[in-house]
Amino acid sequence: MASGALLVAYGIGTRLDFKTFSFKKTGGIYVRSDPTDAIINLNGVEVENQSGIINSGTFIDNLAEGSYKLSVNKDGYYGWVKSVEVKPSAVSVFEKVTLFPNIRPEGVFGPADRFYVKDGTLILEKDGEIRVSGEKIIGNRVIDFVDSGPIITYRDDRKNYYLSDFSSNDSVLNINTLLNNLKESRLGLPGTVPIVKVLFHPFNDKRLVIQTQGALYNLDTVKLTIEKVADNVKDFTVGENRIIFLDSRGIFSYNLIFRNTSKLMEAPADRTLPKLNIDTSGRVFILESNGRLLMLNEDGNAIKIADKVREFSSSPQGQFLIFADYDGPLTVYRIDKDKYLKLETGLSKNIKTITWYKDGGHVLIQDESNLYFVEIDDVLPLNIVRITNGVEDFAYDNTENAIYFRNAKGIFKIVLEQ
Repeated sequence: MASGALLVAYGIGTRLDFKTFSFKKTGGIYVRSDPTDAIINLNGVEVENQSGIINSGTFIDNLAEGSYKLSVNKDGYYGWVKSVEVKPSAVSVFEKVTLFPNIRPEGVFGPADRFYVKDGTLILEKDGEIRVSGEKIIGNRVIDFVDSGPIITYRDDRKNYYLSDFSSNDSVLNINTLLNNLKESRLGLPGTVPIVKVLFHPFNDKRLVIQTQGALYNLDTVKLTIEKVADNVKDFTVGENRIIFLDSRGIFSYNLIFRNTSKLMEAPADRTLPKLNIDTSGRVFILESNGRLLMLNEDGNAIKIADKVREFSSSPQGQFLIFADYDGPLTVYRIDKDKYLKLETGLSKNIKTITWYKDGGHVLIQDESNLYFVEIDDVLPLNIVRITNGVEDFAYDNTENAIYFRNAKGIFKIVLEQ
């Protein structure tokens, strides 16, 4: 995040100013790029790329105070450029210079209704069927999945949820049947109840969190155990080590390790569960229907981050939050320092989806029809690549560092160099 603007105090040295015949302190620039063998230019003059086995980047030292144009380029990639102000005894650091490949996307499948990417494998919904690696599995809608694990699907005509082993189509479990059998045999609750929602347990793919019209359950598909978490639940989500659920009294958190429940906040006026995100640090972010974005701290207090928020996403490291307002601007919020950085992206259309790139210094953004690769920095200009247009949806798979997107012609893939 904005590491390109970070000025780190550092003793650089001095140089003779021939205009004043006096010695002045100098500054420097540090740049680290991906790919590492890119060509670096400073004010149009090529600088030796020092990246190698020992060095991970290039340090340009002994620079007089002033403005410089720094550019990084490589054949087959979009270029990168910055206007850098060098200050005495300081280093301007640019350690997340990621060049986006300028290549034609690879077509991987024809038109489809929806798609998902799981550990490098394509999951498709098309013509009322689900196919994984070309093989048909039961159901017509994908509900939830985990990398290198099973998949939850739903079949509309039978109103049943299924758990399918990702590696063997012969292993299919009817979740509705299992729930009702365990509910009666283990909890003494007779009768068949329909399932409203199913998600995987956040850290055990052998367990399921299941919502019925009357209760919320935590079910183990291997040990064949079941526990009731709460009654009269209206909606829920999972993340880290907890279940967040809504009932008529408010929004609650159930800790799956300590098995206790705590109230987070009062129920929204519209009685619907707001959009939630639980980051890698266990913090809960709540986006209400009126656009108010809240963060719940460890004491359970709600801190307002912004109003008029349309979409948001927390970074992989849990340090930053990026959000888009209804009127267009993108803002990055640094959680630990309570600081905001407004990104001068020029993107003013309705932003639908924001996904963090693996380096934590870029995001993938989809507006009404375009897909962009956007740098996060407060040093201008921002480097923004429009990947393609006519996009209906996309997915980023960080295991293979690839971007998938779907348009009217089919599903396409771009692999970024590791």
